[in-house]
Amino acid sequence: MNERPEHLKKATKYYNEINSTFQKINIVNDDKALFINVSKLYELINKKFKWFEISDATKQIIDTIGLIDIKILQRLEQAIDLESIIPAIDNLILFEFSKIKPDELDADGIPFSKKREEHLKQFYFQVGNLVMIEVSENVLVKKNKIIAFVNSTITLFTSGNILTLFLSWLVLLTLLFVTVSAIIMNVFKLKFDSTIMIGVLSTSFLGAITMCATIYTKNKKQ
Repeated sequence: MNERPEHLKKATKYYNEINSTFQKINIVNDDKALFINVSKLYELINKKFKWFEISDATKQIIDTIGLIDIKILQRLEQAIDLESIIPAIDNLILFEFSKIKPDELDADGIPFSKKREEHLKQFYFQVGNLVMIEVSENVLVKKNKIIAFVNSTITLFTSGNILTLFLSWLVLLTLLFVTVSAIIMNVFKLKFDSTIMIGVLSTSFLGAITMCATIYTKNKKQ
């Protein structure tokens, strides 16, 4: 998981598709399916029937369910503190996988179906331990600008436009070779002359052509 918009978009979409699995229950009434959030349902029952009690462990899970979207979606949508949600997401993936291949054995030789509920409990526990994050609008704007700049730069070096692709690599390789040459000349006390300049530019030009041809051909095949 990283901060590239397309990856975060896919992760957010996947989360939204499966979140009813661990947040809601399906109630069928007159052939109509109703999905009710477990946290909200408990709140309504507890308000209506004061005698209704559950264990502390169950109450902790229900409280966590009410905060899942805030803690997980907020981080995915804002691309903030992604590392902290990876353990929870890992358990969520294992929980979902156990439904697809229940008889598959894990590293300990135990069928995934046997640990299904444990993975879900671990997911709730890890989400419960996540802190609420508060990010100012200025921080978000700056972060989004940096991400947009990085992704725009990456796009230049994989562009489908052959001229843009060539010029991007030419500039990058020229800067790289000039920097390396300057460091070497400084270390060995060499003088910069036209021969070295021609060598640097020629190498950059040939390198740009090679990279351009390779990437452009790869883009065409996709």
